Amino acid sequence: MRRTKEEAEKTKIAILDAAETLFLKKGVSKTSLEEIARATGMTRGAVYWHFKNKDHLINELMSQIFQPVEQVFEEFMAMEGSVIHKLFGLFKNIFDALSNDEKTRNIFTILLRRCEYTEELSESEARCNNMIEAFISHCAELISEPETASRLRSDITPDLAAHMLHIMTTGVLNDWARDPKQFSEGYNSEIIIKAFFRGIFVDWE
Repeated sequence: MRRTKEEAEKTKIAILDAAETLFLKKGVSKTSLEEIARATGMTRGAVYWHFKNKDHLINELMSQIFQPVEQVFEEFMAMEGSVIHKLFGLFKNIFDALSNDEKTRNIFTILLRRCEYTEELSESEARCNNMIEAFISHCAELISEPETASRLRSDITPDLAAHMLHIMTTGVLNDWARDPKQFSEGYNSEIIIKAFFRGIFVDWE
């Protein structure tokens, strides 16, 4: 039984790896599950046994980056220090992952630049939107704490600050996916994050 489970997991990973390669090259809408099956040397039925449709497959790719981000978020929030410095460390960790982890780069590129969220991918789109809303809501809640709120610029509310942090994140991710070369030399995530934080918080450094 254990061997069967291990073999099934290896098959699933092989399918996800093939999907990642093909989605990155051709785009999600122009890649069929049959093509993914051929790329792994499997039958289409074998792919459908693990993934009922393309939406399910995209969700699994999302999990490979969303779950680590959620874990890192919890780890940083459990650390000692101010909320602002915890958020700073969190964003630096996420942005540095773009430079150091190829799979993270590939999946973000697929989700941001190679994927059309049509009805076929409705569950994936809903999950992505829910993640964004939860992220903004959680950040707004943290920034609303009196000690952190006292560091906000006078014309910025906790809700606006949380949205600005989301805009910073998606802006960097989108621009990186658009042209990775601009981040290959002289890229300094700390400078970028500090510039955004200075527009939101005062006397935090």
